[in-house]
Amino acid sequence: MGDLHDNRGEFDPNRRLEDFTSDFLASLAMEYARAYLAMDGFWNGAVTQKSGKDAAMDCELLVWRRMATYALPKIARLAEIELPVRDLLEALKVWQITPDQVTPDIYKIEYDVKDRNHVIGTVTYCATLERLEKSAPDMIIPLCHRVEVDAVEAQCRVLHPGIKATALKLPPRSSPNEIACQWDYRLET
Repeated sequence: MGDLHDNRGEFDPNRRLEDFTSDFLASLAMEYARAYLAMDGFWNGAVTQKSGKDAAMDCELLVWRRMATYALPKIARLAEIELPVRDLLEALKVWQITPDQVTPDIYKIEYDVKDRNHVIGTVTYCATLERLEKSAPDMIIPLCHRVEVDAVEAQCRVLHPGIKATALKLPPRSSPNEIACQWDYRLET
């Protein structure tokens, strides 16, 4: 790692990420993750305006399935985790460094590890759900029950075809003090 804490000062045409400190790179990765999630919202809004909610939902499903197939193997390889994963703990190690899970100001997830092949994941905070509750409550069911369920299942299939995810609780919720959602993950070998 380098010793640059920021990118102030003179322009260096040969500057590389390796020139920065690990703290700077961690902060930059968080901003990249936020941009990744914001891009989803921006393009979904654009497709909704141009083609309607149904078309946007169809595209959302397609995109998240493709992202699972595209991104998870690359992240696993970078983390030196072979696919299919050996157990759910390896799957969690891949998930915990994906762009949609590294941002605690967007999602907070707690894992209750029952054993290496059984985990309960509880989303205690979801900025997307809070935004939808305030500005688009009619989108909660399509996004949470259709897109999120499909995206989770797609990610599971990529990590190991034997991982089964069952939603134990999905929005809407009756109070903002409730959890956002909860999932039961099992690896059946």
